[in-house]
Amino acid sequence: MWKKAKLLIPNLSKKINTSEEKINDVVNFYYSELRKKIESLEVDRIRIPRLGVFYVSQNKLKNSIEALQYLTSSDKEKDFKKIAKYNLNKDLLDKQIKLLKIIKNKTDEQIAKKNLEK
Repeated sequence: MWKKAKLLIPNLSKKINTSEEKINDVVNFYYSELRKKIESLEVDRIRIPRLGVFYVSQNKLKNSIEALQYLTSSDKEKDFKKIAKYNLNKDLLDKQIKLLKIIKNKTDEQIAKKNLEK
């Protein structure tokens, strides 16, 4: 858990008359659900009120796709170990490619809107 959350939990528990354990559970649950949503690669960005917008970087996604394509096409033993260690598979590669297409489409739409406004 983050340092700031550790500092805020005691104050919040006193303020709303709830145990620190319950607040800790809520905070952990909230962030674990956010992490799952981002890792699922179903959306390219997540907005968290008063915290900001978190998004998948297009460049990092491209690099990850290239690395996965290399690993899945390689016949080296060390690459097989990496695939097994990180549980890399074709489904992950397909999800990444699908998300990259979504990001590119959104970028193209934004460029088209800017051109129309000019």
